[in-house]
Amino acid sequence: MGGKFMGDVMVILTGIVTLAIIATVVSNKASTSNVITAFGKALATDIGAAVSPVVGSSSSLTNAIQV
Repeated sequence: MGGKFMGDVMVILTGIVTLAIIATVVSNKASTSNVITAFGKALATDIGAAVSPVVGSSSSLTNAIQV
């Protein structure tokens, strides 16, 4: 019973996120390029933080993507 409930919750959350993505992409007022840029910067920051203990720097990947 608990597994079915969690599956139903995940379906609902996936639908909400999908609707939000579609609304962002098709809206005339949306700054789609800014959203994509922000996502890319956040991803680069996360990757830089993940590899910094290995490479021994703050993050060359993060520094390369900043504008």
